[in-house]
Amino acid sequence: MALTINTNLLSLNTQRNLRKSEGPLNSAMQRLSSGLRINSAKDDAAGLAIATRMDAQVRGLSVAIRNANDGLSFAQTAEGAVSEMVSDVERMYELAVQSASYNTKQDRSSMDNEVKELIGELDRVVTQTRYNGEQFLNRQVSWSYQVGTKVDETITLNTRNISPTALGVTTTYNTKFDEGNVSQSAWSTYKGAMNNDFEDKTSLNGTRLGGAIAGEDIKNDSKTIIDRVNKYTTETNVKAMSFGNALVAKDALSVASDGISAQTGFITVNGVAIGSVAQAKISDEEKAQIKADVTANNGKEIKDKQVELETNREQITADFQKKIEAGHIKRTEDQKTMSDNELASALADDYIKKGGTEAVVQNAVHAMIAKQTAAAIAVVINDKSTETGVKAFVVSDARLVLANTSGSGIAVQVDESRFISKAGDATKDAAIGFKAGSGGDSVEGGRNGLIVLSDKRFGVGTVQFGSEKTVGLFGYAMVTQDGNLSNIQGKPATSDSIGLNKKSISDLSIDTADNAKLTMMVAEEVLDVLNSFKSTLGAKMNRIESTVRNLDNVRENITAAKSRILDADFAAETANLTKSMILQQAGISILSQANALPQSVLALMRG
Repeated sequence: MALTINTNLLSLNTQRNLRKSEGPLNSAMQRLSSGLRINSAKDDAAGLAIATRMDAQVRGLSVAIRNANDGLSFAQTAEGAVSEMVSDVERMYELAVQSASYNTKQDRSSMDNEVKELIGELDRVVTQTRYNGEQFLNRQVSWSYQVGTKVDETITLNTRNISPTALGVTTTYNTKFDEGNVSQSAWSTYKGAMNNDFEDKTSLNGTRLGGAIAGEDIKNDSKTIIDRVNKYTTETNVKAMSFGNALVAKDALSVASDGISAQTGFITVNGVAIGSVAQAKISDEEKAQIKADVTANNGKEIKDKQVELETNREQITADFQKKIEAGHIKRTEDQKTMSDNELASALADDYIKKGGTEAVVQNAVHAMIAKQTAAAIAVVINDKSTETGVKAFVVSDARLVLANTSGSGIAVQVDESRFISKAGDATKDAAIGFKAGSGGDSVEGGRNGLIVLSDKRFGVGTVQFGSEKTVGLFGYAMVTQDGNLSNIQGKPATSDSIGLNKKSISDLSIDTADNAKLTMMVAEEVLDVLNSFKSTLGAKMNRIESTVRNLDNVRENITAAKSRILDADFAAETANLTKSMILQQAGISILSQANALPQSVLALMRG
């Protein structure tokens, strides 16, 4: 190689190599000082784009975790409030169970006061529970929480209105129900049992209630129907309970003469002897009116009776013949020229012609006497209602029904020896419908009360039956009681459905045993609603906690992946720094020597 002074190729080569080692040195020093592998796009353009997307995802996940925890806090707030409400309702149920048993009026009043305070506390919890300043238990809300990094990756938390006015049942129960309503319902059910109306196709809200029930198993035992209804509550949403108690006479009161009077003790109700009853009296004017009414309105019945008498014409004629021969019949002027046979035949004709009317009139008179006698018996029974705990009513003209609102048992004994009849044997002249003798008739407590139907779906307005006769079987038919035609809901007609009234938890009281029973029923349904709400909240909380765990895992792994792309590896970078610094130092040393090479030319010139 030629020795030159103007051109120092070795120096240029050394400078070039020195500049090549300067880049890695700067890069290593920049990475070690910033801690990042990528400090600008030129370091790794693709890696920077990937890391940037990952960074956005990590930031979104962090916010999503915070959102999810916000939702969890909301659900926990709601659950805490509902838990307090459950405790209050459980206490109401506890008090209702206690009140439904025997208690004095004062004791029930004390328990009722606590129930009212609990209702007030339920209202306070609902109205004063807020999350971030907003109420959410007294209205339906739907709040969505963004728990993902993409649109609509949300979890929605829903609440419902659980105010005391929005929870309860719809029911046929009425706080104005009295003994008269219990009597009406019992007679309606008894009539349905007489017709064996509980068939295998008997249905409630579209659900058949099992097989048929014999009428004898239902008479004076509405509990049989109640038990059957409650067996199908899951399908029908309807629960049944009994209000009061009643004993329906097995037969209507009947008389075969001008009726009877009765001495004190002729009937005993719940161990209390009932006062005397005077014989019913029908005036001549009333009889004349009855005859006129019968003649005007009972033509077919009269003709049927005449046909019946006509079939016995020979016997009737023979009876008149005997009376004529015995001189028991006094002849009129027109009859004096007639032979005995002619007179007997003429009297038979007249008897048959008038006999149909007379027989029907006599039946109507007996029915009137029976009705008045039954009404008189009801009056004397009601005079002792404070002692017996029951009231008496007359249904369908002359059938007695004894009823109470307490639900306690009813027992009746009839002493026929205290009946008095002017016609002869009083036991043949009248039957008041209850079984005579020491055994008497009775019904156990709560066995034959008014059937109260309640739908747990708060707001549902009707209970639908399969037919109108089923309505009667359940005690809601139109019946005649004390001369008035109506049903226990006071409606003018009966259809195949009955109306329900809202009974919210805020309407409850336990001041009577029956109100306490309704409170028990409502409290059970409200507890189901609240517990269902709590279980929904619990499921949501479990889901949110699972979501947070998953988000944490995703964030951790995405962050790790971003770190591998973006962060500097200090072990590698320090090695690169050391290498680059050594190369720099070596390059500088060599460059110094390369720059000194042209000086060798001077040695040649000195020589």
